[in-house]
Amino acid sequence: MAKKQIATFLGPNKGISIVGTHAYSYSGVVSVNDTEASLIETTTGKYYLVGQISFGYPDFSNDNFRYRIYMNGQQLWGIEVLSGADANLIDPIDIVVPPNTTIRITADNVSSGNSVNQVATMLGRVYDA
Repeated sequence: MAKKQIATFLGPNKGISIVGTHAYSYSGVVSVNDTEASLIETTTGKYYLVGQISFGYPDFSNDNFRYRIYMNGQQLWGIEVLSGADANLIDPIDIVVPPNTTIRITADNVSSGNSVNQVATMLGRVYDA
């Protein structure tokens, strides 16, 4: 059975790629300082996504970071991580993204203006609305 590409949702880096019923987005390495920065930002199409979002540091530091998830401009999840090593211990966040929804995943350094590399991934399955 051939894989059917349903849609591609555009984000700041690779966006969300959808093949068949599987979806994946990787922010790429984003240098984040004390200004809230988008790691992934995209708008879904006529499909909804059920999946998980994960955060991580490719660079370790002693700075605290705040991570947030927004849908249509409303924050629905947030956490402050108290050291570089702890960021890689955040459990994946379960998420359901409705059709035609803008999702924004962000990070910012709450300890200093230092830039530290951050990443986010979102993966899951898509379903017809």
